[in-house]
Amino acid sequence: MTQPTSTRPPRALVAEDEPLLRMALCADLLRAWPDLQIVHQATHGEDALRQALTLQPDLLFLDIRMPGMTGLEVADALQEDWPADVPMPLVSFVTAYADHALEAFQQGAVDYITKPWTPERLGQSLRQMKQRWSERCAWMATGGDDHAPQLAEPAWVGQLAAMLHGRAASAPATAPAATERWRHLPVAVGSKTFMVDLDEVHWFEAADKHLKIVTATQVYWARLSLKELQPHLDPDAFWNIHRSYIVAAKAVHSAERDEAGRMQLRLKDRNDLLPVSRAQQGRFKGY
Repeated sequence: MTQPTSTRPPRALVAEDEPLLRMALCADLLRAWPDLQIVHQATHGEDALRQALTLQPDLLFLDIRMPGMTGLEVADALQEDWPADVPMPLVSFVTAYADHALEAFQQGAVDYITKPWTPERLGQSLRQMKQRWSERCAWMATGGDDHAPQLAEPAWVGQLAAMLHGRAASAPATAPAATERWRHLPVAVGSKTFMVDLDEVHWFEAADKHLKIVTATQVYWARLSLKELQPHLDPDAFWNIHRSYIVAAKAVHSAERDEAGRMQLRLKDRNDLLPVSRAQQGRFKGY
């Protein structure tokens, strides 16, 4: 585990799909923060996620609209898969689209910079980042035996949220469409189609463009995504524990942590272990 200290310069990952903008951003970052070490320049979202998990940088500068995964999806995925014993990286979003600002701060971003940036605006953002980095270093110097320092939310974020809420409230009310709860799921096996009883399902798992359906004795496959499936499941009976897993509540035996501190659920009957994202771990404090 790489720990931040007051003497080690921070390590940063930059994700931007436009080559010229990526070069300009890296140059401006280094000009404003000479000690910064840029350990990787990602050209798309999947590259940013993969290299962030591999290199474990201290800071992330993410474009939002990139090929494949967006910067927001990268930040969300990192919260799912980041090692429990390593402090989450500090994140700033750099993008041409200001309409994602509120969602960016909900992902815990330090700042949100719109393109084209000015040296003054980038310098202001980096001062915030440096302050967070100093707080992180001080926290680690004390042993880091408590939760990492929380990011203070800028005052305008709450104002933006109130404005958006007010706009939604003033819009004509429309009744939400009822979502049908499924009791069975059709799956094709060879030339036959079987109806899988959802009461028998232990978990669902996203696997490329398919859905893996696991019961106590069988494994089935369907051409369906978790996102398409979830609205049709009873949320009290099926829990979304990770971006790639939905588990049947009655199939959970216990919650435990592995050697790296990552939470996992042990299931009944099959004795399998499923990962739990950081965001969902509070549900299992009583296990």
